[in-house]
Amino acid sequence: MRFKRDNFAGFTLIELVLVLVVIAVMAGMVAPRLSGFSRARKPGDVAQTIVSLAHYARSQAIADSEVCRLNIDSKNGTFWVSKEQSGSTSPGAVPAEKSIGSNLGDVHRVPDGLTVKFFSATPDAMPPSQDVDLIYFYADGRTDPGSIVVTDTNNPAGAITVACPTATDVYRIVEVP
Repeated sequence: MRFKRDNFAGFTLIELVLVLVVIAVMAGMVAPRLSGFSRARKPGDVAQTIVSLAHYARSQAIADSEVCRLNIDSKNGTFWVSKEQSGSTSPGAVPAEKSIGSNLGDVHRVPDGLTVKFFSATPDAMPPSQDVDLIYFYADGRTDPGSIVVTDTNNPAGAITVACPTATDVYRIVEVP
């Protein structure tokens, strides 16, 4: 004698909804921790962008035999690469800048909650500028040595330093918490 089976293997709609609710609750518990992770990455991302722009400015200065510079506006939280405009300037004045003709010359904005500051290794050699720190890259491969500190205002101990110790060295991330 054969028995007929009317039972179907599977899940009911209520079981599926219950599983989805459990997954949603778990995701809700994990999401705040993930936002802290992305916030912790921001200083590193800014530091890496600065290093990339410094390498690009150095390469452009060598390739085009023109002075390039990395402009850091700490007050407004921006930085960008430009070429120095050739021509006469008054003594002690900062030469005008011109576009480098690439999207790498776009102005990069520092995310909210972060600050960027340049510290020259040779402060007496730096030309005076109003609110913008200038790092010069020369056609012979030399640069203005110094350090750039990217700081999270919510976690000052987590500052990241980008530095170039000598005029013949390159900028690189040297200190990460």
